[in-house]
Amino acid sequence: MTAPAAAVVAIAAAVLWVVGFAADPRAAMSAYLVAFMAAATIMIGALLQVMMSHLVGAQWFVVLRRFGLMITAPFPALAVLGVPLLVGAPWLYPWANPSVTVHHGIWLSPQFFAIRGMIYLALWAWIAERLRRWALYQDGASASGIVHATHALRRISVVGLIVVTLTGTLAAFDWTMSLEPDWYSTIYGALVLVGGIVAALAMIAILAFGGSTTTNSWRNTITADHGSALATLLFTFVILWAYFSFSQFLIIWIGDIPVEAAWYRTRATGGWGVLAGVTFAAALAVPFVLFLFRRAKRSRGVLAAAGVWIVAAYLANVFWMIRPATSRVPAVRLIDLVALVAVGAALVAVATVRSRRLATLPVGDPYLDQALRYRRG
Repeated sequence: MTAPAAAVVAIAAAVLWVVGFAADPRAAMSAYLVAFMAAATIMIGALLQVMMSHLVGAQWFVVLRRFGLMITAPFPALAVLGVPLLVGAPWLYPWANPSVTVHHGIWLSPQFFAIRGMIYLALWAWIAERLRRWALYQDGASASGIVHATHALRRISVVGLIVVTLTGTLAAFDWTMSLEPDWYSTIYGALVLVGGIVAALAMIAILAFGGSTTTNSWRNTITADHGSALATLLFTFVILWAYFSFSQFLIIWIGDIPVEAAWYRTRATGGWGVLAGVTFAAALAVPFVLFLFRRAKRSRGVLAAAGVWIVAAYLANVFWMIRPATSRVPAVRLIDLVALVAVGAALVAVATVRSRRLATLPVGDPYLDQALRYRRG
């Protein structure tokens, strides 16, 4: 989709969302929170993966790193899209609604909530911009400039990993866990962040392997060996995501504390329980079986299709985690699709425009040659 087309779609969907908000503010804000959190966690996941790749020395990922930067390119736009969430908090969070007599101290106060939210968004955008600018500089730098840029990217990544992990965890607590302020889970932030990394890696698989090698000659430089390595990494994070999900459930079930169990009681019965089972099977069982086969991991078509599948399962998981707090009916409403299209199309439009200056292959990266010659045994 071209940037102008995506912008038109985003504007049209935004207008429809405003109309829906006028009719039912709570339903519209709930739909917006699902769309915003899905987009934000995927972008945070891509940001974390880009920074990890700068630090761990995995040379094969060099040819895929720019796709991660493409996903993080619209972070400034995400900061703008976060404003409705901060302003519309009274329709979502019981502690932010003045008509509800509930007190949870200074931390869960509307003013501090908004300040923290703006800090999170500003930090993510700043870190993403620093990584982007140094990547652009590296493409056209001299030999000494390339070395300087490589060291700068690593320094940013060291600090950025700590900052993004901490603020991402707090944002998960603030924006989703506090929908039910009496419920808590210490592993919840890690669960959300790892889920975002899974979806981000799936998006990278779609971008890298979803096109034709005849229309995009640079895709020929991304080989089946790179695809196999990406599939293995994606498989690893899928297992970690499932482990965190099961660990949270098991600890709460063993503890048998009514306040904690209530969160799962709502999400494990009726239609929500069916959605939980389907989502878990789609996000874990299918990739688990698929990526056991070497031929599947080396197939461009399979990787792209698996990426689409995992992203769809992730969106369903975000819906399952958030929606029961505001609605007991497990149904996808028109406003849900409108909000998802509005947020998604807006970010696609910005990412398309901002990615034009970014070379698909990091031509200035000192490890590009090794990455292009990468082969798996």
